[in-house]
Amino acid sequence: MLEFKDTFKQITQLYNDDISKFELTCSILKLNNKLIINLYKNGQIDICYDLQLNKINKSQIIYNDYDDDDNDTEYDDLTSNLIPIVLIGNSNNMKTQVLASQIGKLINEKNISNYNDNIILHSSGQFFNNDDNDDNNDNNDDDFNKLQFIISTFNKCIT
Repeated sequence: MLEFKDTFKQITQLYNDDISKFELTCSILKLNNKLIINLYKNGQIDICYDLQLNKINKSQIIYNDYDDDDNDTEYDDLTSNLIPIVLIGNSNNMKTQVLASQIGKLINEKNISNYNDNIILHSSGQFFNNDDNDDNNDNNDDDFNKLQFIISTFNKCIT
């Protein structure tokens, strides 16, 4: 029988750069048929996603053979088309949806969940808002750095 300490992991890290600063807490609770992921920004969560992972087999992979000098065969797998379903919160926040789909893709790649598991992601919708600097809300470099930091922290939490 599994104990709570075997099914729960949590890590807290501080993000600090010239534009923004926040505390990220990632917690993962694995139950028999459910995986619950929490990503807090300064203790705040305000959006909830349902991540539905599809089992991929070779017959479902779409191959694109392009006529070029290298004759490389490229393929797109269905995990890259994962669309998180918003259960609670702002469904217009595209950057948070990208974060959710990247987390779903990482879960799929690491095989930490069965395909029948219900995967719930609670997250802060404020990760990509720069409250400290209102003149620079469209800073894509900072948003990309935040995304990398969040994914890296999540990866540390699942390993």
